[in-house]
Amino acid sequence: MSSKNVGQLGPIFLLIVLTSIQIDSACGRVYRITASYNQTANTPDQMGVGYNYGPDNSNSFIWLRYLNPNLARVFVQPFISSSSGSSNTANWQQFAGNGWSVQRSQSYGDQYGHAMTGWPVDSQAAWTLAINEIRQAGAQNADFNAWLIQQQYVDWPTLLRPLSTTGSGTSSAQTGNPTYWLTNLEAQNYNLMGLWDFRCRTVGYTTTDATTAAYWGERWETYRLMYIGGRWLAKMGLLNIEL
Repeated sequence: MSSKNVGQLGPIFLLIVLTSIQIDSACGRVYRITASYNQTANTPDQMGVGYNYGPDNSNSFIWLRYLNPNLARVFVQPFISSSSGSSNTANWQQFAGNGWSVQRSQSYGDQYGHAMTGWPVDSQAAWTLAINEIRQAGAQNADFNAWLIQQQYVDWPTLLRPLSTTGSGTSSAQTGNPTYWLTNLEAQNYNLMGLWDFRCRTVGYTTTDATTAAYWGERWETYRLMYIGGRWLAKMGLLNIEL
């Protein structure tokens, strides 16, 4: 390399060395953070937490009082998952089809994609009728959930059990008892936003073709689950419902 080239590289080399010294100096610096009671900013009027469930005898409320929020966002997930087929509702298509129970399957057949009273939802017109049917039932029955449990075509008590029971003997997607937690959160003056939580894979979509019967059956199942969720959260007194 010629002396001319070395002379051109000299300033660049010196800049790299100085930069390295600065970086090394910064990394070696000690930083200290000290807590203080002095107020440095205003606390928001509304401060919330994303809340999950635990056993009824857990220390969750102790931690909430320590954090001192006034809002709680709660996911309510009715579907349970278990190695025991008879109690598994994680796959809604199999559950509504009575596929987890040989006895129910023999008695009622496949009820997935069927209206509340059992007829198939296989077109847009049938979808509209099925929606009107469940809305009318909701308007006529003050305790919608009690009416729902009496419907024989789908095993609704198994679906709703994790909403009101702790320790159902299965591995639950939500550990704990929503009825217990929501009631106690409200009693302690938390503002609640309940989110009825079910996923597309739970419903079991197979098509986006609106000319097929399967399309309307799947969309009906989505609507049915959303409506049931809205009714359940309304029963709990939750006005902030996100579907």
